[in-house]
Amino acid sequence: MSDKHDFDFLFAGPWWVAHRRLSAAGRWERFGGRSEVTPLLDGGGHLERLWIPESPAAGGPVEAFTTRLYDPVEDLWRIWWSASTRRGHLDPPMVGRFGADGVGVFDGADALAADGTARLRSRWDPHADGGPRWEQARSGDGGATWRPDWTMQLTPAPGPALVELRRYRTVPGRRDELIDLFHDELVAPQEAAGLQVLGTFTDDDEPDQFVWLRGFASADADARAAALAAFYGGPVWAAHGAAANATMLDSDDVLLLRAARADTGLDQLGQALAGRQGLLVTTCLLARALAQDELDAVADGVRGPRAVLVTAATRNAFPRLPVREGEQALVVIKSRGAGGDVGAALPGSIESLLAAPAQTARLACPARERG
Repeated sequence: MSDKHDFDFLFAGPWWVAHRRLSAAGRWERFGGRSEVTPLLDGGGHLERLWIPESPAAGGPVEAFTTRLYDPVEDLWRIWWSASTRRGHLDPPMVGRFGADGVGVFDGADALAADGTARLRSRWDPHADGGPRWEQARSGDGGATWRPDWTMQLTPAPGPALVELRRYRTVPGRRDELIDLFHDELVAPQEAAGLQVLGTFTDDDEPDQFVWLRGFASADADARAAALAAFYGGPVWAAHGAAANATMLDSDDVLLLRAARADTGLDQLGQALAGRQGLLVTTCLLARALAQDELDAVADGVRGPRAVLVTAATRNAFPRLPVREGEQALVVIKSRGAGGDVGAALPGSIESLLAAPAQTARLACPARERG
């Protein structure tokens, strides 16, 4: 028998989501994403929002949401799905319940198929090895046979322990060439190697700049180096690295950062990080590292959703990719839609420590992502 607490396991998020999906050509494609769940109606309903930085099928980012509602009279759940790939459409509900084994099974019509006999079946296993797992299968013959075509493996995502703010200066006129190559060939393989591609941007004031954020689950220097080695020593970079490097004049402007405190990581930006409004990134170079009470003053002084990051003490154990060293940086990131002058919000005691005037970059999602 189901009840309104069946999906409470999802409230432990936010989550990193490892997707594995069968392409139209019959190949399994792997890509990453994240999700956040908001409970509604005293737990009897909830809204899950999903962001995929790079969907192979869509050729770019995808934003989606799922709404789940529990019906206590019929003792079942109804689950609706909508995605940016089909704007304005809400798919027919998947309907089902959890069994005595703790696994939920749900069935519904395939909204993408013109033939009314096409069906979908999904399965939620909260206790799967490695974390909660969702699986989907598709039937073209009214349910006589089923073909698995999509899985999502969830792992807790409190926010990356380390963040690289990477700014590349490209050959004039070749920035968009790099962006296309990056999205077409280099995002999904990085995710597969354990690297988190958190966002890619252009700079409104620097037409030959490509800016992106990359995250690492661990703050351990050797763990970071191992993940980088897996990608940069692998076949994908061997095949496409030379072409990428040919578009760049400089790729060494990299800050290695950490959250200033637990509630100032990139996870605090939520939709803004994966959305299409873009970001305001204010970078302050300081005469010394800030004490925690000084960091608290900065974090508390910036209104609205924000990330406050500082230079990480983690050594660069992968010297093949240089990072800026010998600097103490404070970086504040906000959604462009939130507005406000970050520089004006800095406490006076912090302003006195600036080694140079604070710089704010107005970052936008690449045109291919805005669709």
